[in-house]
Amino acid sequence: MSSKPAPFKNILKVKITLNSSNQNKIFDFQTDLIRIGRNIDNDIAIDDSKVSRYHIELAVGSEHVFLRKVTDKNYILLNGNEFEEGIIRSPSKVELGESELIIEFINSALLPTNINKDNQVIAKVDRQIKNPDTKLDLQNQNLIAKNNHLGFKNEFLSQTLKEAPQFSIPDHLPEAKKKSPIIYFAIGIIAVTALYFLFSDKPSSTKKSAKPLRSSIITQQEIDASQKSIDEYTLQKEQQGTNTIGYKKAQEQFLKGFRDYRSGNYVRALENFAAARAFYPNHAGATRYLKLSMRKQEEYVQYHFNLGKRYLGVQNYRLCIAHFKIVLTSIKEENNPLRMESAQKIKECETKMEGRF
Repeated sequence: MSSKPAPFKNILKVKITLNSSNQNKIFDFQTDLIRIGRNIDNDIAIDDSKVSRYHIELAVGSEHVFLRKVTDKNYILLNGNEFEEGIIRSPSKVELGESELIIEFINSALLPTNINKDNQVIAKVDRQIKNPDTKLDLQNQNLIAKNNHLGFKNEFLSQTLKEAPQFSIPDHLPEAKKKSPIIYFAIGIIAVTALYFLFSDKPSSTKKSAKPLRSSIITQQEIDASQKSIDEYTLQKEQQGTNTIGYKKAQEQFLKGFRDYRSGNYVRALENFAAARAFYPNHAGATRYLKLSMRKQEEYVQYHFNLGKRYLGVQNYRLCIAHFKIVLTSIKEENNPLRMESAQKIKECETKMEGRF
Protein backbone atom coordinates (compact mmCIF):
# COMPACT_ATOMS: atom_id res chain seq x y z
CA MET A 1 0.00 0.00 0.00
CA SER A 2 1.36 3.45 -0.92
CA SER A 3 2.08 6.08 1.70
CA LYS A 4 -0.36 8.92 2.17
CA PRO A 5 0.69 12.40 0.97
CA ALA A 6 1.37 15.14 3.48
CA PRO A 7 -1.67 17.34 4.25
CA PHE A 8 -2.11 20.78 2.69
CA LYS A 9 -1.70 23.99 4.68
CA ASN A 10 -4.84 25.64 6.10
CA ILE A 11 -6.81 22.49 5.38
CA LEU A 12 -10.22 21.99 6.98
CA LYS A 13 -10.40 20.10 10.26
CA VAL A 14 -12.87 17.21 9.94
CA LYS A 15 -14.74 15.55 12.82
CA ILE A 16 -16.52 12.26 12.04
CA THR A 17 -18.88 10.55 14.53
CA LEU A 18 -19.50 6.85 13.81
CA ASN A 19 -22.73 5.26 15.08
CA SER A 20 -23.33 1.57 14.39
CA SER A 21 -24.52 -1.55 16.18
CA ASN A 22 -20.94 -2.49 17.14
CA GLN A 23 -19.13 0.85 17.20
CA ASN A 24 -19.70 4.34 18.57
CA LYS A 25 -16.58 6.46 18.08
CA ILE A 26 -15.44 10.00 17.25
CA PHE A 27 -12.56 10.61 14.83
CA ASP A 28 -10.67 13.85 14.19
CA PHE A 29 -8.74 14.38 10.95
CA GLN A 30 -6.75 17.15 9.30
CA THR A 31 -5.59 15.57 6.04
CA ASP A 32 -6.50 15.92 2.38
CA LEU A 33 -7.89 12.36 1.98
CA ILE A 34 -10.00 10.22 4.32
CA ARG A 35 -10.95 6.66 3.30
CA ILE A 36 -13.82 4.78 4.95
CA GLY A 37 -14.81 1.14 4.51
CA ARG A 38 -14.77 -2.36 6.01
CA ASN A 39 -11.06 -3.08 5.43
CA ILE A 40 -8.70 -2.36 8.31
CA ASP A 41 -6.35 -0.30 6.10
CA ASN A 42 -8.99 2.45 5.81
CA ASP A 43 -8.74 5.58 7.94
CA ILE A 44 -12.06 4.52 9.49
CA ALA A 45 -12.69 0.77 9.46
CA ILE A 46 -16.39 -0.08 10.05
CA ASP A 47 -17.39 -3.50 11.36
CA ASP A 48 -20.51 -3.84 9.19
CA SER A 49 -21.13 -6.67 6.71
CA LYS A 50 -23.22 -4.37 4.49
CA VAL A 51 -20.35 -1.90 4.10
CA SER A 52 -17.96 -2.40 1.17
CA ARG A 53 -14.25 -2.98 1.70
CA TYR A 54 -13.61 0.51 0.26
CA HIS A 55 -16.92 2.35 0.44
CA ILE A 56 -16.41 6.17 0.40
CA GLU A 57 -13.63 8.76 0.27
CA LEU A 58 -13.46 12.36 1.49
CA ALA A 59 -11.20 14.79 -0.40
CA VAL A 60 -10.58 17.73 1.97
CA GLY A 61 -9.49 21.18 0.82
CA SER A 62 -9.16 24.62 2.41
CA GLU A 63 -12.82 25.57 1.76
CA HIS A 64 -14.76 22.44 0.70
CA VAL A 65 -15.07 18.72 1.42
CA PHE A 66 -15.75 16.46 -1.60
CA LEU A 67 -17.52 13.14 -0.90
CA ARG A 68 -17.29 10.29 -3.44
CA LYS A 69 -18.68 6.73 -3.44
CA VAL A 70 -15.93 4.37 -4.63
CA THR A 71 -17.91 1.12 -4.52
CA ASP A 72 -20.25 -0.13 -7.24
CA LYS A 73 -22.04 -2.72 -5.11
CA ASN A 74 -23.50 -0.71 -2.24
CA TYR A 75 -25.16 2.68 -2.04
CA ILE A 76 -24.87 5.64 0.35
CA LEU A 77 -27.44 8.15 1.61
CA LEU A 78 -26.55 11.80 2.22
CA ASN A 79 -29.08 13.44 4.54
CA GLY A 80 -31.65 10.79 3.52
CA ASN A 81 -31.07 11.01 -0.26
CA GLU A 82 -29.07 8.62 -2.45
CA PHE A 83 -25.73 10.17 -3.35
CA GLU A 84 -22.79 9.45 -5.67
CA GLU A 85 -20.30 12.32 -5.41
CA GLY A 86 -20.17 16.05 -4.81
CA ILE A 87 -19.34 18.79 -2.32
CA ILE A 88 -21.04 18.42 1.10
CA ARG A 89 -21.91 20.87 3.85
CA SER A 90 -21.26 20.78 7.58
CA PRO A 91 -22.86 18.97 9.32
CA SER A 92 -23.91 16.12 7.01
CA LYS A 93 -25.33 12.68 7.83
CA VAL A 94 -24.02 9.82 5.69
CA GLU A 95 -25.62 6.35 5.89
CA LEU A 96 -23.76 3.30 4.54
CA GLY A 97 -24.91 -0.26 5.31
CA GLU A 98 -26.39 -0.24 8.80
CA SER A 99 -24.00 2.43 10.03
CA GLU A 100 -24.28 6.21 10.25
CA LEU A 101 -21.60 8.92 10.01
CA ILE A 102 -21.99 12.54 11.14
CA ILE A 103 -19.41 14.67 9.28
CA GLU A 104 -18.50 18.14 10.56
CA PHE A 105 -15.65 20.39 9.50
CA ILE A 106 -14.28 23.82 10.36
CA ASN A 107 -11.42 26.01 9.14
CA SER A 108 -8.35 25.33 11.29
CA ALA A 109 -7.17 28.94 10.78
CA LEU A 110 -10.03 30.08 13.05
CA LEU A 111 -8.95 27.88 16.01
CA PRO A 112 -7.16 29.46 19.03
CA THR A 113 -3.37 29.04 18.94
CA ASN A 114 -1.13 29.84 21.91
CA ILE A 115 -1.70 30.83 25.50
CA ASN A 116 -0.62 34.32 26.45
CA LYS A 117 3.14 34.17 27.05
CA ASP A 118 3.13 37.14 29.42
CA ASN A 119 0.79 35.31 31.81
CA GLN A 120 3.17 32.31 31.82
CA VAL A 121 6.19 34.50 32.60
CA ILE A 122 4.40 36.36 35.42
CA ALA A 123 3.23 33.10 36.96
CA LYS A 124 6.78 31.75 36.84
CA VAL A 125 8.14 34.90 38.51
CA ASP A 126 5.57 34.60 41.31
CA ARG A 127 6.65 31.00 41.98
CA GLN A 128 10.31 31.98 42.12
CA ILE A 129 9.68 34.93 44.46
CA LYS A 130 7.89 32.63 46.91
CA ASN A 131 10.94 30.30 46.84
CA PRO A 132 14.03 32.48 47.66
CA ASP A 133 16.46 29.59 47.04
CA THR A 134 15.59 29.55 43.34
CA LYS A 135 17.77 31.78 41.19
CA LEU A 136 15.82 34.04 38.79
CA ASP A 137 16.86 34.01 35.15
CA LEU A 138 17.69 37.20 33.26
CA GLN A 139 14.24 37.57 31.66
CA ASN A 140 12.37 37.31 34.98
CA GLN A 141 14.79 39.76 36.66
CA ASN A 142 14.10 42.30 33.90
CA LEU A 143 10.35 41.88 34.38
CA ILE A 144 10.59 42.49 38.14
CA ALA A 145 12.83 45.52 37.57
CA LYS A 146 10.28 46.91 35.10
CA ASN A 147 7.42 46.50 37.63
CA ASN A 148 9.51 48.18 40.39
CA HIS A 149 10.36 51.05 38.04
CA LEU A 150 6.67 51.63 37.28
CA GLY A 151 5.89 51.65 41.01
CA PHE A 152 8.64 54.21 41.63
CA LYS A 153 7.31 56.46 38.86
CA ASN A 154 3.79 56.38 40.33
CA GLU A 155 5.13 57.28 43.80
CA PHE A 156 7.26 60.14 42.41
CA LEU A 157 4.29 61.57 40.46
CA SER A 158 2.07 61.51 43.54
CA GLN A 159 4.70 63.28 45.66
CA THR A 160 5.25 65.95 42.93
CA LEU A 161 1.54 66.79 42.82
CA LYS A 162 1.44 67.24 46.57
CA GLU A 163 4.45 69.62 46.55
CA ALA A 164 3.26 71.70 43.56
CA PRO A 165 2.53 75.36 44.43
CA GLN A 166 -1.15 76.29 44.75
CA PHE A 167 -2.29 79.26 42.70
CA SER A 168 -5.24 81.38 43.89
CA ILE A 169 -7.47 83.62 41.84
CA PRO A 170 -7.35 87.31 42.99
CA ASP A 171 -10.57 88.75 44.43
CA HIS A 172 -10.46 91.92 42.35
CA LEU A 173 -9.80 91.70 38.61
CA PRO A 174 -8.86 94.85 36.66
CA GLU A 175 -11.78 96.42 34.87
CA ALA A 176 -11.94 96.15 31.10
CA LYS A 177 -11.10 99.23 29.12
CA LYS A 178 -14.21 101.15 28.12
CA LYS A 179 -15.01 101.42 24.44
CA SER A 180 -14.96 104.77 22.67
CA PRO A 181 -18.40 106.53 22.25
CA ILE A 182 -17.66 106.91 18.53
CA ILE A 183 -18.21 103.17 18.05
CA TYR A 184 -21.67 103.35 19.65
CA PHE A 185 -22.57 106.36 17.45
CA ALA A 186 -21.62 104.45 14.25
CA ILE A 187 -23.70 101.43 15.34
CA GLY A 188 -26.73 103.68 15.92
CA ILE A 189 -26.51 105.20 12.42
CA ILE A 190 -26.36 101.75 10.82
CA ALA A 191 -29.41 100.55 12.79
CA VAL A 192 -31.51 103.59 11.83
CA THR A 193 -30.64 103.20 8.14
CA ALA A 194 -31.63 99.52 8.19
CA LEU A 195 -34.98 100.31 9.82
CA TYR A 196 -35.68 102.99 7.23
CA PHE A 197 -35.26 100.65 4.28
CA LEU A 198 -37.17 97.91 6.06
CA PHE A 199 -40.35 99.86 6.79
CA SER A 200 -40.28 102.25 3.81
CA ASP A 201 -43.57 102.48 1.79
CA LYS A 202 -41.73 102.80 -1.53
CA PRO A 203 -42.07 99.66 -3.62
CA SER A 204 -38.76 97.94 -4.24
CA SER A 205 -37.64 97.73 -7.85
CA THR A 206 -36.41 94.18 -7.30
CA LYS A 207 -39.70 92.91 -5.83
CA LYS A 208 -41.38 90.46 -8.23
CA SER A 209 -45.04 90.85 -9.11
CA ALA A 210 -47.40 88.17 -7.80
CA LYS A 211 -48.20 85.37 -10.24
CA PRO A 212 -51.82 85.00 -11.30
CA LEU A 213 -53.74 81.86 -10.35
CA ARG A 214 -53.41 78.88 -12.71
CA SER A 215 -56.27 78.57 -15.15
CA SER A 216 -58.06 75.30 -15.99
CA ILE A 217 -56.38 75.25 -19.40
CA ILE A 218 -52.88 75.30 -17.88
CA THR A 219 -53.88 72.58 -15.38
CA GLN A 220 -55.16 70.32 -18.16
CA GLN A 221 -51.94 70.83 -20.12
CA GLU A 222 -49.90 69.72 -17.10
CA ILE A 223 -52.07 66.60 -16.69
CA ASP A 224 -51.62 65.69 -20.37
CA ALA A 225 -47.86 66.17 -20.10
CA SER A 226 -47.72 63.88 -17.03
CA GLN A 227 -49.73 61.15 -18.80
CA LYS A 228 -47.43 61.39 -21.81
CA SER A 229 -44.41 60.90 -19.55
CA ILE A 230 -46.04 57.75 -18.07
CA ASP A 231 -46.73 56.33 -21.53
CA GLU A 232 -43.17 56.95 -22.67
CA TYR A 233 -41.76 55.24 -19.57
CA THR A 234 -44.04 52.20 -20.07
CA LEU A 235 -42.99 51.94 -23.72
CA GLN A 236 -39.32 52.15 -22.71
CA LYS A 237 -39.74 49.30 -20.21
CA GLU A 238 -41.41 47.16 -22.86
CA GLN A 239 -38.57 47.86 -25.28
CA GLN A 240 -36.07 46.76 -22.64
CA GLY A 241 -37.84 43.41 -22.52
CA THR A 242 -38.42 43.06 -18.77
CA ASN A 243 -42.11 42.35 -19.34
CA THR A 244 -41.60 39.84 -22.16
CA ILE A 245 -41.89 36.05 -22.06
CA GLY A 246 -38.19 35.73 -22.85
CA TYR A 247 -37.23 37.71 -19.76
CA LYS A 248 -39.50 35.59 -17.54
CA LYS A 249 -37.95 32.37 -18.87
CA ALA A 250 -34.49 33.84 -18.40
CA GLN A 251 -35.37 34.68 -14.79
CA GLU A 252 -36.48 31.08 -14.16
CA GLN A 253 -33.20 29.73 -15.53
CA PHE A 254 -31.27 32.28 -13.47
CA LEU A 255 -32.95 31.13 -10.24
CA LYS A 256 -32.13 27.48 -11.02
CA GLY A 257 -28.53 28.39 -11.76
CA PHE A 258 -28.28 30.42 -8.55
CA ARG A 259 -29.46 27.43 -6.48
CA ASP A 260 -26.88 25.20 -8.20
CA TYR A 261 -24.19 27.83 -7.59
CA ARG A 262 -25.03 27.96 -3.86
CA SER A 263 -24.87 24.15 -3.59
CA GLY A 264 -21.46 23.97 -5.33
CA ASN A 265 -22.69 22.33 -8.58
CA TYR A 266 -20.87 24.76 -10.85
CA VAL A 267 -21.21 22.69 -14.05
CA ARG A 268 -25.00 22.74 -13.90
CA ALA A 269 -24.96 26.38 -12.77
CA LEU A 270 -22.98 27.31 -15.91
CA GLU A 271 -25.59 25.60 -18.10
CA ASN A 272 -28.52 27.40 -16.43
CA PHE A 273 -26.85 30.83 -16.55
CA ALA A 274 -25.97 30.32 -20.21
CA ALA A 275 -29.60 29.36 -20.92
CA ALA A 276 -30.80 32.50 -19.13
CA ARG A 277 -28.58 34.67 -21.32
CA ALA A 278 -29.86 32.85 -24.41
CA PHE A 279 -33.43 33.87 -23.54
CA TYR A 280 -32.44 37.41 -22.52
CA PRO A 281 -28.83 38.46 -23.36
CA ASN A 282 -28.94 41.62 -21.20
CA HIS A 283 -29.82 39.78 -17.97
CA ALA A 284 -27.38 41.37 -15.49
CA GLY A 285 -27.60 38.66 -12.82
CA ALA A 286 -27.04 35.79 -15.26
CA THR A 287 -24.06 37.58 -16.81
CA ARG A 288 -22.42 38.22 -13.43
CA TYR A 289 -22.93 34.74 -11.99
CA LEU A 290 -21.89 33.10 -15.26
CA LYS A 291 -18.45 34.65 -14.79
CA LEU A 292 -18.35 33.67 -11.11
CA SER A 293 -19.37 30.07 -11.92
CA MET A 294 -16.66 29.82 -14.56
CA ARG A 295 -14.09 30.98 -12.03
CA LYS A 296 -15.30 28.51 -9.37
CA GLN A 297 -15.39 25.69 -11.94
CA GLU A 298 -11.81 26.41 -12.96
CA GLU A 299 -10.72 26.30 -9.30
CA TYR A 300 -12.60 23.01 -8.80
CA VAL A 301 -11.03 21.40 -11.90
CA GLN A 302 -7.54 22.66 -11.00
CA TYR A 303 -7.93 21.26 -7.47
CA HIS A 304 -8.67 17.71 -8.73
CA PHE A 305 -6.01 17.96 -11.44
CA ASN A 306 -3.37 18.79 -8.80
CA LEU A 307 -4.58 15.91 -6.61
CA GLY A 308 -4.30 13.52 -9.57
CA LYS A 309 -0.70 14.58 -10.22
CA ARG A 310 0.05 14.30 -6.51
CA TYR A 311 -1.19 10.69 -6.31
CA LEU A 312 0.66 9.84 -9.52
CA GLY A 313 3.87 11.05 -7.90
CA VAL A 314 3.38 8.79 -4.84
CA GLN A 315 2.34 5.85 -7.10
CA ASN A 316 -1.25 5.72 -5.81
CA TYR A 317 -2.64 4.96 -9.25
CA ARG A 318 -6.21 4.17 -8.20
CA LEU A 319 -6.75 7.63 -6.67
CA CYS A 320 -4.78 9.20 -9.52
CA ILE A 321 -7.28 7.79 -12.05
CA ALA A 322 -10.26 8.86 -9.91
CA HIS A 323 -9.26 12.52 -9.73
CA PHE A 324 -8.28 12.80 -13.39
CA LYS A 325 -11.68 11.34 -14.33
CA ILE A 326 -13.36 14.13 -12.37
CA VAL A 327 -11.43 16.60 -14.55
CA LEU A 328 -12.65 14.82 -17.70
CA THR A 329 -16.30 14.92 -16.62
CA SER A 330 -16.04 18.60 -15.62
CA ILE A 331 -14.55 19.81 -18.94
CA LYS A 332 -16.78 19.27 -21.98
CA GLU A 333 -14.46 20.66 -24.67
CA GLU A 334 -12.52 17.86 -26.36
CA ASN A 335 -9.64 20.15 -27.38
CA ASN A 336 -9.13 21.63 -23.90
CA PRO A 337 -5.40 21.23 -22.99
CA LEU A 338 -6.15 20.32 -19.36
CA ARG A 339 -8.67 17.69 -20.46
CA MET A 340 -6.24 16.20 -22.96
CA GLU A 341 -3.47 16.06 -20.36
CA SER A 342 -5.82 14.40 -17.84
CA ALA A 343 -6.80 11.74 -20.38
CA GLN A 344 -3.11 11.01 -21.02
CA LYS A 345 -2.40 10.79 -17.27
CA ILE A 346 -5.23 8.27 -16.88
CA LYS A 347 -3.62 6.05 -19.52
CA GLU A 348 -0.29 6.35 -17.72
CA CYS A 349 -1.82 5.42 -14.34
CA GLU A 350 -3.70 2.47 -15.83
CA THR A 351 -0.55 1.16 -17.54
CA LYS A 352 1.56 1.42 -14.39
CA MET A 353 -1.21 -0.12 -12.25
CA GLU A 354 -1.43 -3.15 -14.61
CA GLY A 355 2.34 -3.63 -14.31
CA ARG A 356 2.00 -4.27 -10.58
CA PHE A 357 0.04 -7.52 -11.11
